[in-house]
Amino acid sequence: MILSKQSVLWVAATMLLCTVAAAHADNSRTAQRLGAALLVIKGDVRFLEDSQTLSLHKQGLRSRIKGSLSVLPLLLRENGNKQTENVSLLREAVRDDDWTGFIKTLDKLIARHPLDLFALRTAQPTPNRLKRGQAIHEEACAGCHDTPDLDTPLPARNLFEQTKMMTRGEFTARLINGVRGDRVTSLANPLSVEDIASLVVYYRLDQ
Repeated sequence: MILSKQSVLWVAATMLLCTVAAAHADNSRTAQRLGAALLVIKGDVRFLEDSQTLSLHKQGLRSRIKGSLSVLPLLLRENGNKQTENVSLLREAVRDDDWTGFIKTLDKLIARHPLDLFALRTAQPTPNRLKRGQAIHEEACAGCHDTPDLDTPLPARNLFEQTKMMTRGEFTARLINGVRGDRVTSLANPLSVEDIASLVVYYRLDQ
């Protein structure tokens, strides 16, 4: 079959649009991962400085913050930020227990790489979302989070309780970056935007 010049141009334009759309989706996902990671780090520092946090849990939080900083340069490069001085400042602040300075530097990165939560903030608690959120929770979350083991450095805390301890933005960021329960989910979050929206409205149901 011989395609007309117009058909060839149409096919080429369609392929170009698909390529651009795929690239935009990839950029959105990398931006989302970075924005979420920064908010989670800030939340971890808040819990670390909380006098009510147990010593064992503070050890776990400190270790997780250090681990997050080891991945942060890669996330920044993926988002076009090749500057490393801020990460160096964050590491120095951890070493010196200078959490005021740490947050000051971190806030600069958060301002430059904000987490876009518009689609999730505007998610309405429809019956379908509530049902879907409950199903995901019971299948993937309840086993660890409903009965957390508090004798570990980083317990999988009750998710309903967590919604009362942090902002909606931080809680959503933890859902985006926090699904890391096994080797299958360790490289990428298996939840879609709609899955996360369903979980957000489900966990907020009791408030």
